[in-house]
Amino acid sequence: MSRNVCLLLGLAAALGAVSVGLSRPSWLPLLETKAANSPAQEAGNTGHFKTSPNSLPPVRVLLGSRARKVHRLKIDGPYRVRLLDDWRILAQGETLPECDAHFADDAIQIGGNAFEHRGVQIDVLQTGTLWVNSRRYHGSLRLITDAQSRLRAIGLVDLESYVASVVNGEMPADFALAARRAQAIAARTYALYHMKSGGRGHDFDLYDNTRSQTYRGIETVDEADRRLAVETAASRKLAEDTAGIALTYNGRVINAYYSAVCGGHTAHGPSIFSDAAPPLIGVKCDGCTDAPRYRWQVDMPAADLYGRLGAYLDRIGRHVGEIQTVEATDNVDGRMPVVTVRGTKATERITTAALRSHVLKTGDLPSAFFSVSIENDLVRCRGRGWGHGVGFCQWGAHGLAQTGKSCVELLAHYYPGCQLRVIE
Repeated sequence: MSRNVCLLLGLAAALGAVSVGLSRPSWLPLLETKAANSPAQEAGNTGHFKTSPNSLPPVRVLLGSRARKVHRLKIDGPYRVRLLDDWRILAQGETLPECDAHFADDAIQIGGNAFEHRGVQIDVLQTGTLWVNSRRYHGSLRLITDAQSRLRAIGLVDLESYVASVVNGEMPADFALAARRAQAIAARTYALYHMKSGGRGHDFDLYDNTRSQTYRGIETVDEADRRLAVETAASRKLAEDTAGIALTYNGRVINAYYSAVCGGHTAHGPSIFSDAAPPLIGVKCDGCTDAPRYRWQVDMPAADLYGRLGAYLDRIGRHVGEIQTVEATDNVDGRMPVVTVRGTKATERITTAALRSHVLKTGDLPSAFFSVSIENDLVRCRGRGWGHGVGFCQWGAHGLAQTGKSCVELLAHYYPGCQLRVIE
C-alpha cells in the first residue's frame, strides 16, 4: 500500500471524550487511528456543529437555488408550522393539500393561513412526505422572506439522505461502484465544509444545483406527470456504506471540489479557488480519455472577439488600443492559462477564466483550460475538460475504477495528502 493511501486512511479516534465508532463495510480497509482533533470537534468550537455523536445538524439547502414569488407545497402526512428557532406552534394538520405559499399583506400565506412573520418553519413529522415545486423531499422546510418579498424555500435534510440524492444527481448510476463510493465521500465532505463555514448568507448552506451540488430530493414529477426517482436503493446503500466518512487535511474538513472531466490533468486548486486545500495542486489523470468533452474546439470570428475583448479591457481600465493579436497556451501542470492581448498601445494579460466569463459565452466553452490562436480570421479555442477541473474528476474516477482502482485509491489519487475520517 502506498504512503499516500496510508495517510489517507487516518481516522480520528475520539470526538472530545466520546469514542467514535465505524461499522466498517467489507470494501473499506481497516482505518488507522490518529491522535488529532476531528473536524466535527473543530466545527463544534465554532459553535456550528455539536461535538456529541449523531448530533450533526441538518443540511440547509436552498430549493430551486433562488427565491421565488410563489412556491407550490404539499405534505402527505402530519406537520406543524412554527416560528424560526422557536417551538411555539402557529398551526398544524394531518396533511397539507396542494397549495401556494407566498408573501403578501405582511404575512407568509400558506393555503388559507396567514402567518405575520418574515420566516416560518414547517416541521414534517413523517420524512419523505414533503413536496415543494414538484419534487419530494426528506426532512422539513423553512420559508424565509427576502427584501423583494420573495420566499426562499430551504430544505432541512439529514446529511446521509442528502448524500443519497446527490450521488445520483452528480454521477450516472451506471458508473463504476468504486467511483460512486468516492463520489459519495466527496459530496459529504463538500456539504460538511459548507455547513461548517456557516452557509451563504447564513440562511442556507448549499444551493441545489451545480453552484454547489445537484440535489433533487427523493423524486421529481416531470412535465408529463411522470414520477421519476432520484434517490434509489443503490444510492442509499452508497450513503450507508460510507456513512460519516469525510476527507480532511491537517484535521480540518476540506472543500472537496470535483468536476465532470479534467481532460488529462486536474487543475491547480489554490490558483483557482482561495479555499482549495493545499494538496490540491493538480495530478495527471488517465481515466477520462473516453469522456465527452475530453477534447473540444470552438471557433469564432476574430473581429467579434476583438471587439468584445477590447470593450472588456476598457471597462476595467486596461486600454490596449486596437487589438492586433490574441494568444494563449494551455499549461500542462493544471495552472490556469494566460491570454496575451497585444494592441497598438499596450500588451495586457488576462486568464482564460476571465476571457471565458467576461468576454466569451461560458456555455460555448466547457472549461477554462484551452489555447487561443488566430487562424484565417478565426479565433480557434482548443480546449480540454468540462468544469473547473479541481479535485476529483468524475469521468476519470470511473475510468480508473474500471482498471481495478478502489474507492480509497481514487480518493488518494485526486486528493493527495488528505485523510479519511469519520464524522458523527
